Amino acid sequence: KEEQADTNEKKLYLAIQLLYLFPEDSTEASGKFETVLAHCQADRPDRVQELEQVARFVQERDYYRALKQTAKLF
Repeated sequence: KEEQADTNEKKLYLAIQLLYLFPEDSTEASGKFETVLAHCQADRPDRVQELEQVARFVQERDYYRALKQTAKLF
């Protein structure tokens, strides 16, 4: 639930879930993912490599692996 996503990492996880579960709304969810990813990268420069891997998984539409990688961030 969006109200439970109280950190940028959890918001990123939610955005990936939306891409995975509702592919028909991918344009909106992709924009949200990109925005939250940028916030995460700014807030967590120590985790840039992990975040780049998440972005690669999303680009490849490998949402399951993206979710697993994101979950390790929180």
